Amino acid sequence: MPASSARPSPPASLTLPLWALTKFELLGGMRAAAFRFLAFLAFILGCSVGSAPGKGAALSAYATGEAAWQYLGLFAVIWMSLAAARETFLRTDILIFSKPQPTERLVLSRFAGYYFQIVVILAAMFLGAMAGRAIAGGLAGFAAYGVQYVRVAAILYFASCASYCLALLANTPIAGALIALYWIVTIAGKSFLSKAFFPAYTQNLYAYLFLGTALLGLALIAYRRKRRGSTPPALWARIGTAGAFLLTAGAFQSNLLTMHDPPAREQQVLNRITEQNLTLGERVPGFTYPDQNGRPTSPSDFPNKILLIALFQPQDREAALLIAQLSEFQKKYGKAGVQPIAVCLSEDNGAATTFALGEAVGFPIVNDWGTHNASKPAELSPMATAFLADVLPKVVVTDRRHRATASLSGLSAYDGPELEVAVKKRLDEEPE
Repeated sequence: MPASSARPSPPASLTLPLWALTKFELLGGMRAAAFRFLAFLAFILGCSVGSAPGKGAALSAYATGEAAWQYLGLFAVIWMSLAAARETFLRTDILIFSKPQPTERLVLSRFAGYYFQIVVILAAMFLGAMAGRAIAGGLAGFAAYGVQYVRVAAILYFASCASYCLALLANTPIAGALIALYWIVTIAGKSFLSKAFFPAYTQNLYAYLFLGTALLGLALIAYRRKRRGSTPPALWARIGTAGAFLLTAGAFQSNLLTMHDPPAREQQVLNRITEQNLTLGERVPGFTYPDQNGRPTSPSDFPNKILLIALFQPQDREAALLIAQLSEFQKKYGKAGVQPIAVCLSEDNGAATTFALGEAVGFPIVNDWGTHNASKPAELSPMATAFLADVLPKVVVTDRRHRATASLSGLSAYDGPELEVAVKKRLDEEPE
């Protein structure tokens, strides 16, 4: 038959549904000794990372998520690159592609089978983290693990799609390993890159999910074109790929327009915050940021309250201790008018939600979306600059008119009697 003629469609009785082919790939991989060994290593890594301090699981879940996307991201690149070139190295490509299955279905089922293996290994790591946390101090706030698991699974999806596409089209795992180089360069060059380059940040997940889907669709369309003859790729693959590329462009454009990141774009509304300075005896700098539920939150939302405004970074071990201290103060003095507001200084906009769920807080933890990479804490964001956050964590105590009356940094912000002394002083002077 000439190459230009249409390849006849296989009889429906000989084709297998996508889920059947995926199940074959998944179960075949999970039976391998290498897969079980890697799952065991992931469990052990989760145990070591997950045994973090705090009354809840917030720091454990966050630390596990950070370790998972960095280490398992590299693993996913290698795993998917080898999967893409598997038939070539095993010399089974003639056997596989002589089956009466559409090329798109064979390629997609192999990707899905191997990606689900990665997801299972990721689950083993999070189970290890939960086990480590249970031994260290219980599993209160375990819902935070779910948030981080979904986040990391999305990050690994992009890494898997990108490496699988490159390795498949180039027919060598070395091409897929270029994504590993991207992983390493972005981590090492964080000080010089915009936040848009990082698929690990929650605000970028949609853009990278769409980009991964577009690359996967490109692989489905372009791989082994001669096998199809003049028959065009499946309509769903063409429409899905085009739509994914359009959504990718829209998502990246939206992120670039709304982000505050000096290497790429600054928001003048946030820069106005730096025109304020924390001064004892004067009103604290104003701000409006979304809390863990997405509600805009400002000090002015709590009139006639003694505020405890706490700034922290989620990667610090002291963060969980600070949140626990604020929760204790709310229980103890909340009815007297004491209101904590925690400010999460993180480039990842989802970190505040993880800490709110993990510590089961009853007060707002707002996300400072203006946070960017900086060498000094006071330069992390316009908010940190305005509050003179030279040392983190930092807690500012106000009177009922929201004038700053005490500023505590470092150890005194979450341990020792200083904070409680400052709060009691305010209550004694302003009982109502």
